[in-house]
Amino acid sequence: MAELEQKYGVHKPVIRRYFASDTVRNGDIWRVYLSAHDPDGDMEFIAITVDQTGIIYDPELIFIPKENRETITGYLYLHIPVRGIWFEKITLSLSILDKAGHKSNEVFLPLYICDESPKPLPPEFGEEFEKALGWIPISLRSPHYQYLEDPEILGHPDVEIGIWP
Repeated sequence: MAELEQKYGVHKPVIRRYFASDTVRNGDIWRVYLSAHDPDGDMEFIAITVDQTGIIYDPELIFIPKENRETITGYLYLHIPVRGIWFEKITLSLSILDKAGHKSNEVFLPLYICDESPKPLPPEFGEEFEKALGWIPISLRSPHYQYLEDPEILGHPDVEIGIWP
């Protein structure tokens, strides 16, 4: 890491401000607003993980364009499926990774998929947060439906789909 710090700088990125509604409905687009800064100007990726009971998602990396590597402000967005996920609690975590190998502070954002509309961006955040930074490439799914698609479960002699006990 010392060699990378010599080349890219010793400062780690810092997520300064963030906001995301804690509720959303099926079919909505969830926006995650953030502002981050790295005085070395070497931010490279936004790292995202999603924690949902019963489902494991792969971590995702969103590339930060060269012109935004010192300061980035705007929102990421996640498409919520139109159906199939109801009353689910999800936690999205995000951090910024830089070229020197540093990781910013990690932010945890809870989300409850229910019948409430997303809360709007608070006015104190300003217009600079209305810039789209990219799509969060994760397809949410219900833990209740994954078993119906699992060939091992479907082929098990004790499982009869469509027959209620």
